[in-house]
Amino acid sequence: MTTSERREELSSEVHKCYCRAYERRFGKPYWTNGDYSKLDEATKDYDREMADYLISRERSLMEKVREPLIKADVKIGGVCEALRIIADGMGEGEEKSNG
Repeated sequence: MTTSERREELSSEVHKCYCRAYERRFGKPYWTNGDYSKLDEATKDYDREMADYLISRERSLMEKVREPLIKADVKIGGVCEALRIIADGMGEGEEKSNG
C-alpha cells in the first residue's frame, strides 16, 4: 500500500470515528453516516491532517522499536545457531556411540 493510499484509508477511518463521536454526543447520526466520499475536499483535508499525524506517529514508533528488534533478532539468530551446533554435536555423538 502506498503512503497516499494509507493516508486516504486512515482519513476515512478518522471520519468514521468522528461520526461515532457525533452520534454519541448528539444522539443522531452525522449527515454522512460515516461515508467519507460524501465530504468535500476541504473537509477531507481536516481528516487527512489527522491521518498524516497518525502516520508520523506510526513511523516514529516503528523507528523506536526497530533497533531493539534488530538486536533481538541478532541475539535470537545467535542462540538458534548455537542450538543448531549443539544439536549437530549431539547427533554426531549418538552416531558414534551407536556405531
